[in-house]
Amino acid sequence: MMHQGEPAVALRVDLASAIERLMPLLGPLSKPNRVTFTPPAAPVGVRCPPTLVDRILVNLVANARDAAERPGHTAITVRREGPDAVIEVADDGPGISPSIAPRVFEAGFSTKPEHQGLGLATLRRALRRLGGDIDLVSALGAGTRARVRLPAV
Repeated sequence: MMHQGEPAVALRVDLASAIERLMPLLGPLSKPNRVTFTPPAAPVGVRCPPTLVDRILVNLVANARDAAERPGHTAITVRREGPDAVIEVADDGPGISPSIAPRVFEAGFSTKPEHQGLGLATLRRALRRLGGDIDLVSALGAGTRARVRLPAV
């Protein structure tokens, strides 16, 4: 997940602040979908490279936009679950077919011919290096929920 010029140093990141800072970019990125963020009641922080939260959200919001068959809604939420910080990105799009769901985290797999299929695989690798993970819950016709988990600080 490290990119050229990205510091490899993990710093404390307040998730609500990072997401609110990114919302002016996510709104236009999600069009024609509408994206909203519901901040947590109490601060939720993680220790990660400063740009990781940006990359997570840009990737997941763009995936929701690309999968949408009609204008819809993408909702971002943050919460603490025990020792973990959880970022959820949920859309009301068409959902992921059960026949391809097992492959979405494979490097090189994409349903979009113009894409390389590296986004979710790269995110998962980066999150696992930091003690976290990402999973997807999806139902055809009912949307997809991406759940990102990182150790909370």
